[in-house]
Amino acid sequence: MNPLDQANDDTLAAEPSPEQIAIAMARALSNTLALSHLCLTQRCRRSGKCKGDPRDCVAVGEALLSPDIVAGARLFLEGQLEGLSFDQAHANGPELIEAYAHWIARIERNPARRR
Repeated sequence: MNPLDQANDDTLAAEPSPEQIAIAMARALSNTLALSHLCLTQRCRRSGKCKGDPRDCVAVGEALLSPDIVAGARLFLEGQLEGLSFDQAHANGPELIEAYAHWIARIERNPARRR
């Protein structure tokens, strides 16, 4: 067997499962929305990232945050996946991206966040 063919077979075997993809996408959305700052888990708050099951975090975040903020974060992530700049993503949905940007600015200004 050609070593290149074996490498390709190994790469195909290492493809993530649909559940792993769903978890990775939820983690990206959770981190993009800075949901760790709302989390009751000290581990998440301390690290500034979701350390649990991000699907749970996203479900709670979607219930707590305005739909515009969540949609803006999703639009921002889609833009990143497409290789768009922030300005290009903003052009695709200015109101949604603005809502998301204002949310992140509020998180950044939170004095409890500073150490």
